[in-house]
Amino acid sequence: MAPNVEEYRQEFNELGPNRNGKLGGRAAKTSMVESKLPSKVLHQIWTMADVDKDGALTLYEFALAQHFIKMKQDGQDLPQMLPLQMHPSPEISSPEQPEQSTPPPSQQAECEAPAEGNEANEVVPVPHFGEPVAAG
Repeated sequence: MAPNVEEYRQEFNELGPNRNGKLGGRAAKTSMVESKLPSKVLHQIWTMADVDKDGALTLYEFALAQHFIKMKQDGQDLPQMLPLQMHPSPEISSPEQPEQSTPPPSQQAECEAPAEGNEANEVVPVPHFGEPVAAG
């Protein structure tokens, strides 16, 4: 069952999406880490929720992540991959989000930097959810 984006719209907006209607990795990570789930689980959730693999979350992708966090906190197992019925469709997109002019993921490098003009919400393909490793 796909998540209801309206349940997560307020939190998404409070986290400050960029002008393209997406949350950068840092902002989304902040919210996800509050769940206190292990970093390995959060990484799995991010991988499934970031459907277009651009290192940022749309409202729908954020709702997916929060839905999976709630499932895990309720003791349910996460799917190994995003179920087809949970893939975003044009009807699910938020009317508040502007049209995207991002090339398809197949044309983007896996570690590509965000589009210019997005300095306030820098993105990374997958946020690091573990503890920092001390250099030594």
